[in-house]
Amino acid sequence: MPAVSSMKCATACPITTPSAQSVPGGSAESVTREAASARPQLYNTGKTPILVVLLLYSALVIYFVRKGAPPRRGYLRSPDCWDGRC
Repeated sequence: MPAVSSMKCATACPITTPSAQSVPGGSAESVTREAASARPQLYNTGKTPILVVLLLYSALVIYFVRKGAPPRRGYLRSPDCWDGRC
């Protein structure tokens, strides 16, 4: 049988790999598998629950950090101090 790389396949060529049970000096059995095919994927939808948990955790952290921070008050001089008599 010719090597897989020299075959001309129209769609997908099977991939043959030696099995883990080959004996040195003996004949190696080979396992035939289907060729891997890539498909475009911008986002792994199997990890959506992890994304949701991370977003909720981040929102809680930001909420509690803001809630625990001292209130921000701007400094404005009262009109009584405008002439410097405070």
